[in-house]
Amino acid sequence: MSSEKDCIRPDDMQESPVGSMFEGRSVFITGASGFIGRVLLEKLLRCYPGIKRIYILMRAKRNQQPYERLHKQLLNVPIFDRIRSMEGAEQLLAKLVVIAGDIAEPQLGISESDLNMMIQDESLAIVFHSAATIKFDEPLKVSVTLNLIATKTIIEICRKLPNLISLCHVSTAYVNSDLKDNQIIEERLYPIEQQPDQLIKMAECMDVNLMQQLKGQLIGERPNTYTYTKALAEHLIAQEASDLPVAIVRPSIVVAAWKEPIPGWIDNLNGPTGLILAIGKGLLRSMCAARDIKAEVIPVDVVVNTMVAAAYYAAKTNNKLSQMKQAAPSAICNNSKVDEELEAQKEIDLIRRPEVRQATAMVPEPNAQEQLAKQDKCPPIIHCNSGDTNPITWGLMEDLFFPIVRKYPSCQVLRYPFGTFKSNKYHDLFVRIFVHYLPALIIDLLCATMGKKRQLLSIYYKLHCATAALSHFSMQNYNFRTNNIRLLQASLNETDRRQLYMDISKLDWFAFWDDYVLGARLAS
Repeated sequence: MSSEKDCIRPDDMQESPVGSMFEGRSVFITGASGFIGRVLLEKLLRCYPGIKRIYILMRAKRNQQPYERLHKQLLNVPIFDRIRSMEGAEQLLAKLVVIAGDIAEPQLGISESDLNMMIQDESLAIVFHSAATIKFDEPLKVSVTLNLIATKTIIEICRKLPNLISLCHVSTAYVNSDLKDNQIIEERLYPIEQQPDQLIKMAECMDVNLMQQLKGQLIGERPNTYTYTKALAEHLIAQEASDLPVAIVRPSIVVAAWKEPIPGWIDNLNGPTGLILAIGKGLLRSMCAARDIKAEVIPVDVVVNTMVAAAYYAAKTNNKLSQMKQAAPSAICNNSKVDEELEAQKEIDLIRRPEVRQATAMVPEPNAQEQLAKQDKCPPIIHCNSGDTNPITWGLMEDLFFPIVRKYPSCQVLRYPFGTFKSNKYHDLFVRIFVHYLPALIIDLLCATMGKKRQLLSIYYKLHCATAALSHFSMQNYNFRTNNIRLLQASLNETDRRQLYMDISKLDWFAFWDDYVLGARLAS
């Protein structure tokens, strides 16, 4: 493995200002079980052994409690093999502290005891908020709850952490997807009609159906509730967290890993990954995408490196790096150990809590002038995408997809992989009728006559829903400016630049998609 992929050794940590930031401090991650969250967690464990603890928010799922999910689901993937093979692997993994919770619940579903434990942990200083719903068709009320109210709760928790030095919020490059085709999109906030608090109040007093009826009026020209609520979350941060050491990272379409933890690794079928598999099986033979439009895809490891660098930048520019660190920086502990260490402080906190609640009670709503002043205090925003540095078009992706999927044929091929992207939606619809629906109808009828399950029409329905959701981004050109990621990179020393590589200009798309197709095969 090349030196560019290797992490800094512990004895070199003094040469890494980013590594020094993590030394003796603890981290809180939301969304650790998601695609970006897993790669972030692996990166922190492998490259920053000086971290004291990593609190991860996890919910119960499929009859598995959060702690069970940690070991049976989250850590039970190949990307953690390198950590398991490292010396002192048990001690590294013992740093993980599971916080049972759910971003759909009030206070993120975190119990009072767990919340008090985090607040009383003076080493807890860095927060990565990456949890969100990425479903484009999520009902508006649900999307507001998961993407907006959860962000508000994260801000409230951060205010209670006595030694907070950095908050990194993961947004999306498409928060301004309502802007016209080919318009330059800067790394800043753009005006929005509704205020975040207005939407939060609506979500609190309206049911799902009533709020959904207002969806069209509220989201305007944005393509879905996801981009709309993520835009509101950014404005919420600017209004309510401008005095905190915060940075916002806006990734575009996040795809497989470029270098780390494993080239081509991916764990979901979202976006282009689902297209790769559908093309490889001969299912997808037509899709609406303009060949000359930039496909704003970005490898997940570049996103994670940008998040870590942005967290460091927020701490540095807010003069937080010299803030108090916890003693015994190499201490290793798990959930039970943390409880033992902090048990003596809990009774003090129970006495203090009513005063804390009173101090943090709802303040009067600011007037328009105060709101405008808050909006001007925008935190640093970093676009993380490829189109401004190393663009790849949907046409080139089409040219790459088909030869590679034929090179690595699927074991479940229905038809020979072949097809084209169409720039005209009516042309695409006409072709799909003959190459998708009619063959699917014939095969389903044959299955019915033989007493077998009919499923091909259902598969095509889901596939067309996925391509329709993606078509807004494959038919419009977005010109995202990426000045800040270059400045972010330049602010790091040579050691950290090597470890937190963000220079997408060095990426070879041909080699990348070769690894990506293999990774998508494994993910399926």
